[in-house]
Amino acid sequence: MPELKAEQSFRDRWTGSVGFVLAAMGSAVGLGNLWRFPVLAARHGGGLFLIPYLIALFAVGIPLLLLELGIGQRYQFNGYDTMAHVNKYFKGVGLAGALVGALLNSYYLAVLSWSLVYLGYSFTTNDAGQLPWSADPAGFFFGEVLQISSGPDEMGELVPAVIGCAVLGWVIVGLCIFKGASLMSKVVLVTMPLPMICLFCLIIRAVTLPGAGDGLYYYVAGGPNSTPLSDFSVWVDAFGQIFFSLSLGMSIMTTYGSYNDMSKTTLVRDGLIIALGNSAVSLCAGVAVFGTFGYLAHVQGVPVEAVVAGGPGLAFVVYPYAIAQFPGGVGLQAFFSVVFFIMLFTLGLDSAFSLIETITAIAVDNLPRLTHMAWAQNLKREYVAAAMCAISMFTTFGYCTQGGLYYLDIVDYHLNLILALMGATTLFAVGWAFRGEGYKVPSLTEQFKPQSLVEVAKDLLRTENEWVALTWAFFVKYVSFPLVLIVQIFGWVGAAEAGQYGGYPPLWNGVLGWLFYGFFLLVMIVFGLLPYNAPPVEGGDYVKSSVA
Repeated sequence: MPELKAEQSFRDRWTGSVGFVLAAMGSAVGLGNLWRFPVLAARHGGGLFLIPYLIALFAVGIPLLLLELGIGQRYQFNGYDTMAHVNKYFKGVGLAGALVGALLNSYYLAVLSWSLVYLGYSFTTNDAGQLPWSADPAGFFFGEVLQISSGPDEMGELVPAVIGCAVLGWVIVGLCIFKGASLMSKVVLVTMPLPMICLFCLIIRAVTLPGAGDGLYYYVAGGPNSTPLSDFSVWVDAFGQIFFSLSLGMSIMTTYGSYNDMSKTTLVRDGLIIALGNSAVSLCAGVAVFGTFGYLAHVQGVPVEAVVAGGPGLAFVVYPYAIAQFPGGVGLQAFFSVVFFIMLFTLGLDSAFSLIETITAIAVDNLPRLTHMAWAQNLKREYVAAAMCAISMFTTFGYCTQGGLYYLDIVDYHLNLILALMGATTLFAVGWAFRGEGYKVPSLTEQFKPQSLVEVAKDLLRTENEWVALTWAFFVKYVSFPLVLIVQIFGWVGAAEAGQYGGYPPLWNGVLGWLFYGFFLLVMIVFGLLPYNAPPVEGGDYVKSSVA
């Protein structure tokens, strides 16, 4: 592993290792854990969903997370410029990934706005002196909060409370990322620990409710409506959840890695903490949700499978219902409701930071080099971040309409395969087509040996441990990439055969989905072929690789 020279002084820096880990975990641990994971687990009937989920975590999630953090730290650039150094023909992957993140963020803030709406309602009571949703949590969410329309063909009007909270959410995001990595390092010291405390309290209450044991058994063992493992949709959703929750395939972790010191040698340890901590939170959120399902089944006198239902609004029905069951009367319930929805909002903030930071970093790093105009040469990061927040805010408005939940559900469904496409391409670029400076291009015979990637692994992961480097190289070349590629192919075939997800009309499902896929493929290809001189890397070249 070569020694690194003085690093680029213009790069933002985390305030320390703790700040980096908390920020990266903040990006990973978010609504994907408390909102999306329980939705998918419920959609597939609990139980068996955990098997492909854990396989995806260890076979793909951890190797790809280390890859993205490693190339970002090694090259000290945003996702676009970093991929240009990995292989100039794959630089479009970095930009496409950032645009995927922007697509995700467009509805992410809509979900955060629901948290703020519930926060406001937590200070009120219904005619019976209870929390407003106590009598009918589902009716309250779909009718009172969303004022939902009959379907995606009926967009309806903007819902005042939702759009107002969405604008407020974007203002808060903009203020928090105004000064970059150094400020975010401090913000996450609050926005990460607080949600974990609240989740712990919610779990304790859920598991102590009557019938919770039945719900937890269903969560672990599954039930009659569990999706069989032979159905490839459960694998697509499981892999998609790992990508979504670990912020993979969106240039986020590459950007975050670039804010590390080049010589940081704890990357593998930090990556494992981030990945395992993220999944632990998801699994704990499942305990809270399925424990509450068990209580619902107990109250209604029906089997657990009769009350388990997936859908994008699940968390905003089950969690409020669990809060309404807290002992101590409406005062304590209202207090915990306020704390919980503040928690849910702050948990999502960290992920929103990262999604905006990724596209901001590309603009800040590239605009001064691409144009010689005075405004670009004197470009301030704060102004770029503010502009990105403003643009993103307007893309959120469609989800703030009465039909917004349908659009969110459709886009989120197709995001699984889009993220898999980004991940497969990144894995191939590093595992099979790496062309870093000073790296010996292996022959065709050598290419099929994991040793061909060991020296690169040592440099990217900043480790001299031969076993760690060889294991990572083996997974990237022979396990992670083939698995994601298989999921991608079968996912596309399944999407074409299924025709209509969720019963939505073809225009909103099939046509829109294929337009998404086509757009991101086009970005990858066009920007990959465009002539572009990547900025030079400070810190030394790779040692020539020798293959055993």
